[in-house]
Amino acid sequence: MDNPPELISRRRLFSDPERRVVRISPDGTHVAFQAPLDGILNIWIAPLDDVGNARPVTEVRDRNIAAWHLWTHDNRYVVYARDQAGDENWQIWRVDVETGESRYLTPSPGVTAYIQQRSLHFPAELLIAHNERDKRYVDLYRVDIASGEAAPVHLNEEFGDFFTDDQFHVRFASRQTENGATEYLQRNGKGVWERFTLIDVEDALTTRPIEYSSDGRELYWLDSRGRNTAAVVAQDLSGGQSRVLAEDQQSDYVSVVLDPITRRPLAAARQFERIEWQALDPEFEETLAFLTQDSRGDLLFAGMSQDRRHILYAYQYDDAPLEYFHYDHVAKHKRRLFGSVPALENAPLVPMTPSTIRSRDGLDLHCYLSLPDGAEAGAKLPMVLLVHGGPWGRDAWGLSANHQWLANRGYAVLSVNFRGSTGFGKAFVNAANLEWAGKMHDDLIDAVDWAIAEGIADPSRIAIMGGSYGGYDACRADVHAGEIRLRHRPRRNIQPGHFHQHDPRILEALEIAVEDPDGRFRYARGPSVSRGTLATQQSGPDRATAPDRSGSQRRSRQGIGIRSDRRRDAEARHSRYLHFLSRRRSRPRARGKPPVLCRSRRGVSRCASGRSVRALR
Repeated sequence: MDNPPELISRRRLFSDPERRVVRISPDGTHVAFQAPLDGILNIWIAPLDDVGNARPVTEVRDRNIAAWHLWTHDNRYVVYARDQAGDENWQIWRVDVETGESRYLTPSPGVTAYIQQRSLHFPAELLIAHNERDKRYVDLYRVDIASGEAAPVHLNEEFGDFFTDDQFHVRFASRQTENGATEYLQRNGKGVWERFTLIDVEDALTTRPIEYSSDGRELYWLDSRGRNTAAVVAQDLSGGQSRVLAEDQQSDYVSVVLDPITRRPLAAARQFERIEWQALDPEFEETLAFLTQDSRGDLLFAGMSQDRRHILYAYQYDDAPLEYFHYDHVAKHKRRLFGSVPALENAPLVPMTPSTIRSRDGLDLHCYLSLPDGAEAGAKLPMVLLVHGGPWGRDAWGLSANHQWLANRGYAVLSVNFRGSTGFGKAFVNAANLEWAGKMHDDLIDAVDWAIAEGIADPSRIAIMGGSYGGYDACRADVHAGEIRLRHRPRRNIQPGHFHQHDPRILEALEIAVEDPDGRFRYARGPSVSRGTLATQQSGPDRATAPDRSGSQRRSRQGIGIRSDRRRDAEARHSRYLHFLSRRRSRPRARGKPPVLCRSRRGVSRCASGRSVRALR
């Protein structure tokens, strides 16, 4: 590259967005969003017709509030969550949008809580779950939003979760069976719990209930039973019959937009390479067509007024930050409200290109590649293999701060949806069973081999990087390449202070990438790297994901937007990511001598492999 692009500072890339979690009030007159107040993300309120005239209604000073909030149906309060010093024990709060008076609705400290249900029938109350009585289980409480007074609805002794309806009735409870299946139970006429349905282990990650219709006659599911991919299914509760509302052969449906009053599905989204929407209500087809036309980005729903006249939505791009819009259905008019990160709107960001490669055993691996601006074909660039967490999550098209950071420094960046990644059907998810450090890792190496064969990557300059499961796999690569055996899978993201808890020799084997002010990386062995100079980022959930992610809230996930259930969202709850880059020399493995892998879902291979990233098979 003759003229290297402008160096984008890490602060610009990884700082909190200026606007996130944009929500419309039920009456359609105001919006609530999170924005910085003295550097801390708080809740701001603005008239819908004058969003520039916003004012803060909370004054949290210690740390950002959780990346979700919701309006109450009486338009008087906004409900949000806070934790203490990052302990992830979420306490529910509410703020009066007129007076600014805040009150906590759940106990603290050491208690975690989430919103179980809100209802049009009870606008002054919420159904809240928390574990104050018994840390093993959550109990359900009916809480007065104004006063905070709570009355127990169900004291839990055995179940992992509950499903409730708009009448605040507990319709069924769920628990895991010994073989990993999910059992849903309901009370019979004598008050005894009996089985409602059983989700076999092969469907456990691709099947879940979404919501009841407001009249209680239908239950809506994302359901892979009897098929490979998750379809949108409506179950008639009087007769038990089910009908498929939307289905795709390649990818799971992952989100459903519900009518604010009837709670019936209006539209659903699937995500293969990018997000695609399908109208489920004929009256919503025109609206959906209007919102998806004339935009190069992917549509994300952020909120809808109760009369369906006003819709807030966003467009997600790969080379620009989120943009929020308002659509007036009656006037057939849309207007831009604001961008999420103004500091990046004119930055030299690069596109993310979807690609599909074939694994050595015949699976399609859907990948995303970012190249430095101006990179020439066949340039054989230094490349970073960026491994997503979970592992029951996925990489997706959109603005990735890590992709942009590394590409801006001259690296090719490759993200791989290895087997076990969600969104591509249950067969692909279940292909990862008992394959940690086995075929899941092979998929990553196959992707690296593809990048080398295509002339994208220089085989002598390949790095691996990740957090959560991605950190585990990066350690698997580093540790086994150096014939060091990790004693057990780390439960949290790897940090320098934690390495010695697994094996002190790890520090001697790892090379940590440190970024200098000019954007260049230098490498140092672990013990010699100052904790303060590591290329780390402090962040909440990725701003390039759906604008309406909502912490651990099951119910608030199921209304509008691209969402996933709590089990698949563990990575979003981690606030600190330590990503390390490990430099490798290329040394081909002797042909015909693959290592023996000791495969286990929870463990790692106890057998050493070669030192080349390409050879980590």
